[in-house]
Amino acid sequence: MAEEPMMTLLRSYAAGAWVTPADAGRPVLDAVTGDEVARVSSAGVDIAAALDYGRAAGGPA
Repeated sequence: MAEEPMMTLLRSYAAGAWVTPADAGRPVLDAVTGDEVARVSSAGVDIAAALDYGRAAGGPA
């Protein structure tokens, strides 16, 4: 029997660095087949630091 392929756990680019999620994430499903194609999560991303970084590095909106 074939093994299930490991799903890619997508990382986030926040505050100038790549962040690996701190949990297993949630599935991202193919819109046509419904198959899981990846997993995503914001667990472990320091949101306050990301906002501070954006305010300091970016321009006014």
